[in-house]
Amino acid sequence: MNGLQGLKTRNTNHKGFTLVELIVVLVILAILAAILVPALLGWIDRAREKQDLLNAKNCLTAVQAGLTEEYAINSSSLKQGGTTAEYLLIPAKGGNAKNSYGDVNATSYYDGSVYKPNKFADTVLETVDKKDTKNKKNDNEDPVVVIFGVGSNVSDSTCTLHEKYTVYFLMYQQTIDSTPLFYYDGKWTTTNPTTDTSKFTDRYNPKVGPLAGKKMQYYIISNKLSEKKGGKIYAGEQPFWNYVDSFK
Repeated sequence: MNGLQGLKTRNTNHKGFTLVELIVVLVILAILAAILVPALLGWIDRAREKQDLLNAKNCLTAVQAGLTEEYAINSSSLKQGGTTAEYLLIPAKGGNAKNSYGDVNATSYYDGSVYKPNKFADTVLETVDKKDTKNKKNDNEDPVVVIFGVGSNVSDSTCTLHEKYTVYFLMYQQTIDSTPLFYYDGKWTTTNPTTDTSKFTDRYNPKVGPLAGKKMQYYIISNKLSEKKGGKIYAGEQPFWNYVDSFK
């Protein structure tokens, strides 16, 4: 008799959840999901932002290291002006500034028949594992863009030789759809400082910072020899500021 009573007790203790209890559990899970999922997504976004900033800082370090090496090797022969040989990173064969301010494509150079990658650009992109080993053209797969500004070397510049080899501005964009990061005057921001009229008369003439009252000159690096966005090519063949102008 006692054995039967024990069996009944065990059966009673192991009965399933009622419908009401299941509904309550589901409601609780839904509430937890509503609270936790946005927090989790926000955490993922913040992690990506931190990684992008770390990559941007690595690029800044790599660019300045490369310019320091260029200064050690070639600065004694640098001439002021607007010809191919008078830009910091353009190979002697092919490659030109894109406008009268001396904006330069440092991604690639034209050898008379095809665009070829610039070793300086490859070295910088390797620091963020973004070198395009396939050398694809007009390919939007996994692009990255770096634009850096130094003291201008155009004919009317008053910048010193040291200023011409020093990075004062850098823009880094991890992908076409990610938020660009900007560096100027020792600070990082998501707002393009060159569009701030309290800081720049225009993008070439800083009002504040180490180059205040002087001119800046820009170089672009991308992991694509010729990258397209909105039908415009911003590395290789067309003025790259068509692309940057969208960052207001």
